[in-house]
Amino acid sequence: MSSKKYSLVALSIFLIFILFIASASAADVNETDVLSIDESTNIVNENLALDSSLDNSASNDSNVLENNVNELFSVDNSGNNNVLKVSDNSLGDIPLCEGASIWYVDAAAGPGGNGTSKETAFQTLEDAVNNATDGDTIMVASGTYSDVHLNIGKYLNFEKYGDGEAIIDGSYITGILTVTATTINVNGLTFKNGNTADNGGAIYFENGIADSFINATFINNNAQSDGGAIYSFGEIVNSIINSTFIDNTAYDGGAIYFMGGAYNSTINSIFINNNATSGDGGAIVFKGGVNFTVEGEFINNTATKDGGAIYFDWDCLNVSVNATFINNTATNGGAIYGWYPLYNSTIGATFINNTANEDGGAIYFRNLINGTMSGKFVNNAGNSVIYILNSSNPDNEVHDSIFINNNVGNILNFNSGNVTVENNWFGNTAVNYSETPANVGIDLDNWLFLNATADSDVIAVNESSVITFILQSYKDSNVSDYDASKMNVWLDLTQTLGQLDKTAALIGDKITYTANEIGNSTVTGKFETASYDVSLKNIAPKIPTEIVLANETIDLKVGNISESMANLTPADAGNLTFNSSNESVVKVTVGGLIVAVGEGNATVTVSFAGNDVYAAAENKTISVSVTLNDASVIVENDTLNLNIGDKFDLNATAVPDLEDIQYNSSDESVAVVDENGTVTAVSEGTAIITLTVGDGVMYALNSTNVTVTVTKFDAKINASADDIFEGEVANVIVLLPGDATGNVTVFLNGDSKVININDTTVRGLNGALSMLITYDNLTVGNYVVIAMYSGDDKYNPSNDFAMFEVLNPPKKNATMNVSADTVTEGENATVNVVLPSDAIGNVTVGNITVPVVNGTANVTISGLAVGNTTLPVTYSGDDNYNPAETNVTVTVLNKPKIDSNIDVSAEDIYEGEVANVIVLLPGSATGNVTIVLNGKSKVININNSTVRGFNGALSMLVSYDNLTVGNYVVLAMYSGDDKYNPSTDIVMFKVSEVPKENATMNVSADPIIEGENATIVVALPEDASGNVTVGNDTVGVVNGTAIFTIPGLTLGNYTFPVVYSGDDKYNP
Repeated sequence: MSSKKYSLVALSIFLIFILFIASASAADVNETDVLSIDESTNIVNENLALDSSLDNSASNDSNVLENNVNELFSVDNSGNNNVLKVSDNSLGDIPLCEGASIWYVDAAAGPGGNGTSKETAFQTLEDAVNNATDGDTIMVASGTYSDVHLNIGKYLNFEKYGDGEAIIDGSYITGILTVTATTINVNGLTFKNGNTADNGGAIYFENGIADSFINATFINNNAQSDGGAIYSFGEIVNSIINSTFIDNTAYDGGAIYFMGGAYNSTINSIFINNNATSGDGGAIVFKGGVNFTVEGEFINNTATKDGGAIYFDWDCLNVSVNATFINNTATNGGAIYGWYPLYNSTIGATFINNTANEDGGAIYFRNLINGTMSGKFVNNAGNSVIYILNSSNPDNEVHDSIFINNNVGNILNFNSGNVTVENNWFGNTAVNYSETPANVGIDLDNWLFLNATADSDVIAVNESSVITFILQSYKDSNVSDYDASKMNVWLDLTQTLGQLDKTAALIGDKITYTANEIGNSTVTGKFETASYDVSLKNIAPKIPTEIVLANETIDLKVGNISESMANLTPADAGNLTFNSSNESVVKVTVGGLIVAVGEGNATVTVSFAGNDVYAAAENKTISVSVTLNDASVIVENDTLNLNIGDKFDLNATAVPDLEDIQYNSSDESVAVVDENGTVTAVSEGTAIITLTVGDGVMYALNSTNVTVTVTKFDAKINASADDIFEGEVANVIVLLPGDATGNVTVFLNGDSKVININDTTVRGLNGALSMLITYDNLTVGNYVVIAMYSGDDKYNPSNDFAMFEVLNPPKKNATMNVSADTVTEGENATVNVVLPSDAIGNVTVGNITVPVVNGTANVTISGLAVGNTTLPVTYSGDDNYNPAETNVTVTVLNKPKIDSNIDVSAEDIYEGEVANVIVLLPGSATGNVTIVLNGKSKVININNSTVRGFNGALSMLVSYDNLTVGNYVVLAMYSGDDKYNPSTDIVMFKVSEVPKENATMNVSADPIIEGENATIVVALPEDASGNVTVGNDTVGVVNGTAIFTIPGLTLGNYTFPVVYSGDDKYNP
């Protein structure tokens, strides 16, 4: 495996060297190489551990410098601006927006070209930019464009064409691009030798960029301030930077400085030999950001201060770092440094040979909140590998990582707070598995160790043992297995007295060791300085054996049993082992009986594993085919004629009779059948009832059919009506079966009324559906009413008629109800006379006569003495009613003290609201009112109350605040006065918890270009919290907003479910 490591690293250095040569123009032949021969040798010597076990490149091989070096981004020309990723050296198509133009530039072209074709290309980039408009594409031919500085205020696409590089050379005297447009795409260009006394040696994004991609090479650019190659003053949003940055320098951010932060963007690039000459971030500085990803390789980058490769400044949220960091150097944070808090972020990377002169040879965070770190940490140097100054949140984790050969005081240094450290490998093996790893820097109760298993540790010469190296977890004195695939660790393999089928293997791979010599042997797995030996014993060869089969193929029915007829030679060598390839088809007993359990084909493998004397025999196989047993069903009736609603029991017999019969209808809207074979007619039509036997497991499926024809019933409508007197309402009653639906049309004197039966709920005789149709204002005469039913899915149409007569009405006896309330001395008595509402005429009480109005007469009698007085009451009669007479007795009482009838009321409230208790008394009441609540009382002097309530009553308001949730009873007691008796009243009210509000949720998603990440923004009230789920993704709500990034959407429209979880204030 060591030779593999050297060759892979050497290949990586060779690729870097070729890349640098290809990136240089003829004018640069005398410049210093990006990597000298000494530097290349040094990388080889320092990175012996650099093999495929530590590679996280996109190409999945062992070349750590190959991640997307030759991959270019482009968009297609189908008019939809979809971003494509080209995985070779070819260039993709350019975007052709509707009405957009393509302009050509060629440094080798003659003057005077109009730029509309390769043959008439502009000679300078300035001409192309000046002529282009928003959405245009500028095709840049291979060659060198010197002393270029462009101001770009339009949305443009730059695309290289032709063999070789298209180099835009600042000649060490100028920055190259100043971009004020917010969208720009660059594909395949090389920016070289840009220089500025300000920010952005090659490109300055004044307003940031959005929905853009930059796929370019940046070499030897310098900014005396920040961002040696790229500086963005504004935000980077929904964009991709997939480029190579070599030998760029700046005060801060040797290659890139994101002043405006990064949002929903991806940085997937290679950074080599970039330098923050006086400040932070040898490769990149992020001034904040949300939902961005950093991938690629960071090699030989340097920061004078902190963050040899990356420096996170200002708050960053939902950051994902999945990259390789090699030979980066800084004062703190040899590879990564975080100044402001990093929230909800994941570091899953490889760190090799990174150095911090102080803390954090690989990683340094001043404040990490809900952070997760994992990866491979090898040969890093500093006071610690990972340093966290403040870990105030207990959800920070370091897990599933490797820490090997790091030259540090302590591997982990957490200055304050708690960090969960689990399932990390510090080099322990099964030899010292229970010993706490050295120099970790914190108290551990869990770590991993390297162990191995062998299917046999005693092996005859020429025989083999399968060995598997594994990682296991040691925690609280307990050992458990660990899934080593999370780490992708390769081991170098060596052996004695035999041979291996491979010289290197992943932890978890099966390794075959074959014994060549007798003696004690070992198989060793090694990663860096951690190794573990598997001890074996090689013994003399064994006696050969053979398995003899009587039959190589057997045909069975499900449930059959057959002997295998397999024998071992020599017979006394031992017992055979039988294994079925598919136990859902065939199972084999220990003695070799083959049991057919399911339909299909299976292979029975007969084997003999050998023992201390006899060698294992060559396996033999028996092919077994299993088919199902036959089954059938017989039914008496193959046709049925039913009316809607009828039921019929099918008489069916299964063969064999133990089989269940399954019943299914071809059209359940016509007829349904239950599990017992009862057919129910549903609607007019024809359906096929299929009777099926067999379970498809032991018996083959078989079926027969019954044809069911369903017809409708006759509806039998019935219409009836009684004779009436003129002025009465004629009632026509129409009866139909109780389950009829549809319409009934009723005709009378040429007029029709349509009645929707579904709206009728009255049931008549024998459960029939009863409809009442009324007619008023009919004159004297004979009438015929016709009722016509429309029919429905169950009943045919039908009709019926009825005859009735309207008669002259007789004069009626008027019902006269007379009443008089008891009065007090001095009050007027009122006699109330109630007659039929249509009665008119006069009513006389005693000697007072008044007219009847709307069937009522009210007569006022004054001056009655105390006691009972009986007065005659007579009704004069009218055209419809006969006269009537009766008596009424009026009772006059002595004048008493008045009941005060105190009234108290209160409304239910929510906790935190004020409870208002309202007390009502007669307006002339005086004295005091006492209010009692929860044992506490309030006395109110009525004389001080001037508020008048309902009907002139005296109204008093008593308020209570700070009431807790619960039920309350208020007692109101009135003391009485010279006019009114004392009285009491109570009222109950409830204090409830404040209900949650319904949250207003606004969801928005802008259209995107295929290949871009979709962003869904969910806006809730600013004080809302909780989670929002879009599809299968869930994020937390921050300041009332949840933002989702959905990658990988192809062209088209998408609908995602959006669910808000709710919180203490808002409903879901």
